[in-house]
Amino acid sequence: MLSEPERALLAASQALLDGQLGQAESLLMELVAREPHFKLAHALLADVRRVRAGLGSQLTAQPSDPALQALADEWQRRLRAPDHLPSEAAWPAGLVTFSPQSRHAFVVDASTLRLYWFQRPEDDGPPKLVSSFYISVGKAGVGKQVEGDNKTPLGVYRITGRRPAEELPAFYGAGALVLDYPNPVDRLLGRTGSGIWLHGSPPDTYTRDPLASEGCIVLANPDMRQLIELRDAIDSPVLVVPSVQWLPPGQHQRERDEALALIQMWARQRLGQDLDLTRLGVQRWIERDGQRYWRVEYRPDAPDGARHTWFLREAEDGLQHVAGALPARPAETVQAAAPAARHREEGAEEASANPNAEMRPVLQAVQSWARAWSARDVKAYLAHYHPRFQPEAGLSRAAWEAQRRQRIEDKRRIEVEVLQPRVRLDGQRASVTFIQRYRADGQRELRVRKTLVLQREGSRWLIVEERTR
Repeated sequence: MLSEPERALLAASQALLDGQLGQAESLLMELVAREPHFKLAHALLADVRRVRAGLGSQLTAQPSDPALQALADEWQRRLRAPDHLPSEAAWPAGLVTFSPQSRHAFVVDASTLRLYWFQRPEDDGPPKLVSSFYISVGKAGVGKQVEGDNKTPLGVYRITGRRPAEELPAFYGAGALVLDYPNPVDRLLGRTGSGIWLHGSPPDTYTRDPLASEGCIVLANPDMRQLIELRDAIDSPVLVVPSVQWLPPGQHQRERDEALALIQMWARQRLGQDLDLTRLGVQRWIERDGQRYWRVEYRPDAPDGARHTWFLREAEDGLQHVAGALPARPAETVQAAAPAARHREEGAEEASANPNAEMRPVLQAVQSWARAWSARDVKAYLAHYHPRFQPEAGLSRAAWEAQRRQRIEDKRRIEVEVLQPRVRLDGQRASVTFIQRYRADGQRELRVRKTLVLQREGSRWLIVEERTR
């Protein structure tokens, strides 16, 4: 699973560390003859000769020279590479399932600077780890936020294009595979920048220093050549994480089954249909604030089955859709063509874009609630809640009001918008389900699905329940 030059380097390194200087020198001389631009191999060869001359090692003595520091860092990472190879049956936690349309998937471990290449065999057997490559990432590390920060992004991306070497400057070596950064979650979180690639190294070097790019993921040219020559690399997922968690088979199977069950529950609630779980590709990652996001790819097994890609966010009560076009719910399709009388059910009535006169005050109450929140008018905001309102999470009414006051007044600017409201009336009670768009202090936009249950009190509609999912 390691390349031949890397195995040769490790063998020479072990000989050096064991004091077998002659063997180490011989192995390194063969390696630099085969890979004349391998800077680390040249540095190790010089180190061996220094030790033989009684001058001591430079790479093991925490060198002060930045160039030697970078080589020492690369050496230590390569020495640990065998320890980071998983057992044959282990699986990376974030790579939940393979899409039926993908033969390949790539996982980047930012802590070890390794790229792991997984491939589904031609006979449609279970995917397996093919190889592990040393990589270089951004000069400032990982966790890209803004254009020009010299960081490599963390998250799930897909390969959208191939750029062969002949189309690029020599700097990109064997060629490049283009990633779709920023993805919809990056845009949701306000990240900027573009042009993140997997690409090769300049022709005058075998590999670049561990932290050397402007945000791209850089491989040795022989390694990159293997990837650029894959005829079916387009659309493959690339999962970039701070550190890979390797799961034993039993745990991976349990987590996979739980994830698929959550997606099926979401599909039933949000799409009004069951999905063919064998047609899913699922990857997950955790953002810096601890929030976990999912990339779900689905293509029905039908002649005209279009591919859908959805981005979901975990919540306490399930999954929330944050990006990606959703197909129309089957029930909504029927209702759209049905007479208005067919919307009535057991005395309840539902409305969306064209509420009747009875429903309009309910929607106006919800919009007034959102405006008071946006205006940071705590008194007006709290006045929309019924005296019998019971907060979630077991808070007392007084503790909840104090919490809401603090959270609203601590913000300089708040924007709350009610999108796609749907009203159900049942006598003196109504429920409004909608997408809540929230943004505060110019930070990232958050969208959640919310339901407000309101009670009529005289001419006013007041909130008695508030549920987020």
